[in-house]
Amino acid sequence: MNTAPHSAILSEPSDKFLCEARGIKHLFTLPTGQTFKVLEDVQIGVHPNEVVALLGPSGCGKSTILRILAGLIIPTQGEVFVHGKRLQGLNPTVGLVFQSFALYPWLTVLENIEFVVQSQVLSPAERRQKSLQVIAKVGMSGFEEAYPRELSGGMKQRVGIARALAVNPELLMMDEPFSQVDALTAEGLRAEVIDIWTDKERNPSAIVMVSHDIKEVVYMADRIVVLGASPGRVRTIVNNLLPRPRDYRSPEFLRLVDQLHEIITGHELPDQSSSVSPV
Repeated sequence: MNTAPHSAILSEPSDKFLCEARGIKHLFTLPTGQTFKVLEDVQIGVHPNEVVALLGPSGCGKSTILRILAGLIIPTQGEVFVHGKRLQGLNPTVGLVFQSFALYPWLTVLENIEFVVQSQVLSPAERRQKSLQVIAKVGMSGFEEAYPRELSGGMKQRVGIARALAVNPELLMMDEPFSQVDALTAEGLRAEVIDIWTDKERNPSAIVMVSHDIKEVVYMADRIVVLGASPGRVRTIVNNLLPRPRDYRSPEFLRLVDQLHEIITGHELPDQSSSVSPV
């Protein structure tokens, strides 16, 4: 057990984190004019070379946290730091993978990737070459001229992942990226994303993902941030020490799934961080 309470996890801004959120509180204004507190005193830091999962019930603010870390939402209170420096505007280290694919339907696979690569100072030939490389990385070679309507859900998400990788992100953020595909396709995509991440010669250095799927986060994550709702806050952080590659059917894997289920459903109420080893 790690006995550090949550409030002490981040004592001060530090460049040892790729990205960190400190003292985050966020309110949404409802159509009636009333305010709704989504997040309360959220503190999360992301280290290099790790996969962090945000896990919790619907409405606990997981996607809001992700967007705050990416600089897409300015929190009502608190701050985000990137390499120890206060974030101003969008987080330049981030590549985003969305739940709904978010492809331009009038562009081909190659054109969808090239559209993102245009932000980089590259010649047209270099942009084309880079786009082809990330398309190959996600197993979509041969579909460069296909339009999104011609692709399956899993293929669309591969293109979404390729588009995020095309900007050379130090931090890959994924918002329920496999929830729109079937279970078998999702299993394959999870393994492929981990394979890409474990190639230390290239970015991304770290991944932050949002998920409702306990087995998914046990398979992918090194640290699992369990959130409570109304308002969203960190209940506990579980360190997943299971060795990779992970087996969905192993007793150790299933034991951790059961533990997380107990935490989320309220049968176990930890107020401190914990570590789960393979034994």
